Amino acid sequence: MNGTGSDNFFARSLLKSWMLIFLGAAAGWLARSRMQRPEAASPASGANATRPRPAAVRPPPGATSPIAITSAARGKIPEGLKAFLALRRDCLPNINVQIFSGQKVTGEFAKLFALSADDVARLNASLEQAGRRVEKAAISAASVRTDPAGHRYIVQVAPFPGRGGAIRAGLIQTFQDALGPERYRAFQSLGGDQFESLFDQFGLAETTYRIDLVPVATDANSDGVYKVTATHAFPVSMTNTSANSSTGNFTAGQLSKYYPVLAHYIPAGALK
Repeated sequence: MNGTGSDNFFARSLLKSWMLIFLGAAAGWLARSRMQRPEAASPASGANATRPRPAAVRPPPGATSPIAITSAARGKIPEGLKAFLALRRDCLPNINVQIFSGQKVTGEFAKLFALSADDVARLNASLEQAGRRVEKAAISAASVRTDPAGHRYIVQVAPFPGRGGAIRAGLIQTFQDALGPERYRAFQSLGGDQFESLFDQFGLAETTYRIDLVPVATDANSDGVYKVTATHAFPVSMTNTSANSSTGNFTAGQLSKYYPVLAHYIPAGALK
């Protein structure tokens, strides 16, 4: 196991310990609060009846009231996240958390940032919508040609910073609304680069797809398997290089899932 892997394993273990301690303390306090709360009087009858105001329960010194947990404290940094940030700042600067998996947030991120099920659903819906909008913009920005021998389709997607920037701004607003100011700042610290890398940097990349029209093999269903190469040239480098390229073999049916922009421009019947 390398140093980064050990750091991440240690960080996750410590994070789980912090969360268990925090949740145990909160559960104990809530139980004590219920025991101390007096019963409310029976509500008056009639159309003009008003609900009696329950007696205030003073929390133990240093505790946070349940009302504050559900309203004023929404968006505050959870204790587990505070511990993780402190560990990253003081001891293990290279540890990180994976924020995204495809067009969804990860369970690890949701737990660390104490996201509700509604928050996760809202963020995932926004990510999927952003993906569809980026795909549509990329199709509009693309051009297609064949190589001189006619054996390869080449689809080139020009950058679309205007439309991509608008999509990015909308997604940022969704994350800000879901996380609140303090958690959003923590999100920027931990996952800023991951966010900016989404959707080929929100249309900043110049992307070229190449597909060989002669299959390299057939699959178990006798469908042709075709070689696809995707190259992305980024104006802003997130790694050690400003460009990357990947090559893989896909059936015609798989292209719409993995390379929808390329699939859009392949004529019907061109692939068997």
